[in-house]
Amino acid sequence: MALIAAVVFVAVLIAAGTIVLVTRGGDDHGAKPTAPPTPSSAPPGPGTATGFGIPETDPFGRRIDMPNNAYGQPLEQTAPHREPGDPEWLTAAPAGTRGPGAKGGWQRVYGAVVPFSASDGPTRIQDGVPTGYAHTPQGAALAAAFLMWETAARPADRPLRERMVVMSANDLAEFDRLKAAGKLPDRRPDSETRYMLAPDAFRIRSWADDLCVVELATRTEPDKTGTPRWLGNQLAMVWDGSGWRMRLAADQKLPQEALASLAGWTPW
Repeated sequence: MALIAAVVFVAVLIAAGTIVLVTRGGDDHGAKPTAPPTPSSAPPGPGTATGFGIPETDPFGRRIDMPNNAYGQPLEQTAPHREPGDPEWLTAAPAGTRGPGAKGGWQRVYGAVVPFSASDGPTRIQDGVPTGYAHTPQGAALAAAFLMWETAARPADRPLRERMVVMSANDLAEFDRLKAAGKLPDRRPDSETRYMLAPDAFRIRSWADDLCVVELATRTEPDKTGTPRWLGNQLAMVWDGSGWRMRLAADQKLPQEALASLAGWTPW
């Protein structure tokens, strides 16, 4: 039942467009003024701890590490990242995210499961935001997978949006208005974030030095025969000279594509 609940919830969450809530739409989701936090929903404070606690698994049996730092634990960069001209420049997976032995490759941050690699960053946490993603397709994919969930899990996090989302002055002003009105909670409740699971695969739709279009395949409800299905979410990631930022469409939702196969995709 947990497996079915996970895929159904993720399908609904993505279809509703809540995964990229930034400014507009804050009034449309029925958000209520932030209530005093309970122990399960209290926002984590600034994290200085290192290492990991006891790992968990998701409904699909995949490892999830629990960082002692509430904002995540960057991994030691033990593998080189790809260089242009490499035959797998667009198709290789970043090091450290695959297999049950990939400790720290997928971490629960603000309740959502997001990636950290041993080759393409992030390399550090600054003001609660990961930085140091490599200027590679893999670095863009890692940042995209982080942002797909964290912008939803952390609705009131301004530094996250300032550093990793392309926002205009008007966008930031609207964000501040909604936050001041109590319409942006510090975090989504655990009943929602527990289903923000790792995507199964990614692919690079296009690449240029200043723009990488990444598609992430998230498992959704199986068909009537039990065959897996996925939803592809497309994120435009722009390089600003020092890191990757997500650029949203005018409606602040992600282009989507129903998928019956992951042929041609790169498994995480």
